[in-house]
Amino acid sequence: MFRPLVFSSLATLAVLTSCHPTVERNVAGPAPNAVYFITDQQTTGQIAALPIETDGRVSAGTLTPLGSGPPANETELSLLSAQYSIIVVENYLFSISGGSNTLNMFEIDRSDPTKLTRVGDAVTTEQYPISVAASLKHSLVCVANAGDSIAGVACAAFDGKNGIGKLDAVRSYFTPESLPATGPFNTVGAIFFNNQETALYTTIKGNQIAPAGTFISVFPLNNGVVSRTQIANYPKDVQFLYGSQFIPGTDLIFATDITNAAVIDVDSFSSAVTEYVTTIPNNFCSCWTAYSQKTGTGFVSDPLNPYIAEIDLYKNDLISQPAASAGMLDIAAAGNYVYALSVGTATDLLTEITVFDVSGGRGTIHSVQTFAPAGGSVYSQGLALYTGSN
Repeated sequence: MFRPLVFSSLATLAVLTSCHPTVERNVAGPAPNAVYFITDQQTTGQIAALPIETDGRVSAGTLTPLGSGPPANETELSLLSAQYSIIVVENYLFSISGGSNTLNMFEIDRSDPTKLTRVGDAVTTEQYPISVAASLKHSLVCVANAGDSIAGVACAAFDGKNGIGKLDAVRSYFTPESLPATGPFNTVGAIFFNNQETALYTTIKGNQIAPAGTFISVFPLNNGVVSRTQIANYPKDVQFLYGSQFIPGTDLIFATDITNAAVIDVDSFSSAVTEYVTTIPNNFCSCWTAYSQKTGTGFVSDPLNPYIAEIDLYKNDLISQPAASAGMLDIAAAGNYVYALSVGTATDLLTEITVFDVSGGRGTIHSVQTFAPAGGSVYSQGLALYTGSN
């Protein structure tokens, strides 16, 4: 069932083992207060904000206009297959808008986190923005785009008064094989900062045929400035790195890989060593990831399969795989809960948020609610949680 784990050395095993206790587990951490996703409908793009009750369940919320329409065509829609199209950093929310090639910033009302107030103007990006990362430490936001002529990342300063500044020149990941680029293959999987916020990482999907095509892009920071020189690392035994994130307190990236989940050690900017690849039975496309502080485990969703997989991040092990009502796109975890987004089709516009309870610790995940919020559509995407009201 599982691909064997091969350690590059005993030293690697020792490092990986030492990383394990750095993350305090079985402690839920801050409880979530609101969940957000983007819903690009036919007339205007919106951010859906749903309040989260003390029992983890969601209820009807608000819709805040993004001021843009849906993706213009199927090419643009396919390119939105990336993690982190919407993120929350402290009490700020950042969102891309695929229908207008813009990056947006909102302030979250601490007393009512479903109330969003735009900060500054929307900032124009390169074509096809698909993933965003923000560093509170450096007051820096970066957006990855699939590109019309190149695929790359641009960054800008932000503050709570003026919003996002002018994006700098794009740093290239690679030149797309076709113009415009087509997804989901050979496009950005996710953009994110490492735990120390000393480098900007991006997973680049391959095409499944040429495994060397997938890589991890690294742009180090120097005094808060993102380097213009890319370091490209090609970890072995993976073919299609997609949704990804750093495991808190470690230099390990938890990522999806076709129908699998992978853990990759990036203990230096120029190194990426695949430590684990766990096969997930019945998965058609492992896409998005989430980490739960409560369980100390990772979770993987599949848009074509109504199951969520729980992965042991320090052993080559699938812990559980409970069912939901539909395949799931983006997922996020906080407190005692994991949240998942399922979207509708061209004929069925129903969008659902599924709430999973993990309060019993690892191996206990189970669904407690499926909620269909207003405003959902085939263009719904992204998922972010706010925990700042605690």
